[in-house]
Amino acid sequence: MASYREVIKRSEFIGYAKAVFTDQEVHDFLQDVKAKHPKATHWVWAYKMGEVMFSSDAGEPSGSAGTPVLNAIRSSGLDYVMVVVVRYFGGILLGVKGLIDAYNSVARKTLEQASKGTVVHQCRALLQLDYEAYGKLYEDLARLVSEPEALFQEQVIMQGWVDVARKDDVEQLAAKGNMSLQWGEEERIKVV
Repeated sequence: MASYREVIKRSEFIGYAKAVFTDQEVHDFLQDVKAKHPKATHWVWAYKMGEVMFSSDAGEPSGSAGTPVLNAIRSSGLDYVMVVVVRYFGGILLGVKGLIDAYNSVARKTLEQASKGTVVHQCRALLQLDYEAYGKLYEDLARLVSEPEALFQEQVIMQGWVDVARKDDVEQLAAKGNMSLQWGEEERIKVV
């Protein structure tokens, strides 16, 4: 999680950014930030997960807070990210233009502090192969299947996560090694 703090005309703005992949993670992140700053005046937030985008002004004048935070996310080129900007009111009204500038600036600077990664879509794979093929193809399997779990019975039964972009490689390996391959319905998105 990245953070950034700035004081603008006596109001303290604290931005937090985090990768999010589900509605539950969005909810949990917002609740975590609120718990850290229970006496804040506002908790403005926005997120982008693929084509899904949302923002909240959190009590600030309409369009003056959430939209500028979302615009900072969109202009950063990042995806699957949420930014929460906490504001402690300092007694000086900033006006709509001042709020827009403050929230956008803090969100941009928060995102600049964030460590970046590559978003990877993965699906579950179940492979069944004999011991000889497992021995010959172990290195290829280790390269293509993350978080593998193997059961060594009459045959080797292996399951794990495969990058969707590498599904063809796994299918070719399965054909080469004369192994049974089944794709699970379970999918996930993660940052590497």
